[in-house]
Amino acid sequence: MRNILLFDVDGVLIHPEGYKVALRRTIDYFGTQMGRASIHFTDDEISIFEACGLTNEWDSAAFAVGLMLTQALAEHPNLQADTLEGTFANIRQSTNAYSRPDFVSHVRQVAARNPNGDAPTPHALAYLQASAN
Repeated sequence: MRNILLFDVDGVLIHPEGYKVALRRTIDYFGTQMGRASIHFTDDEISIFEACGLTNEWDSAAFAVGLMLTQALAEHPNLQADTLEGTFANIRQSTNAYSRPDFVSHVRQVAARNPNGDAPTPHALAYLQASAN
């Protein structure tokens, strides 16, 4: 008989809702780094991300945080620093609030750029890069 040791780091295998909890906590963590108390990423937003091909928290969180960062810098470009930590600090310490991104609208635009249903990550990255310029 073989023994198998399984590490469920984010709780997804034991508790299916663990995926959503991990995603929300990650987005909220980075929101806090940018001076927001909570982003309140909803079940509907998660479902639409999944329907648009972003089906794991690694891709979804990276895209959501990227949207938050590009939104803040689009509204207040003077807050960009030489490092990500410096940029987060500038945003956090600024008295200028930034708008919560319309996550659904953005992820749908990424899906529209991916009509063949390819892996969505390169399309999400290209979208963020275009948004940052």
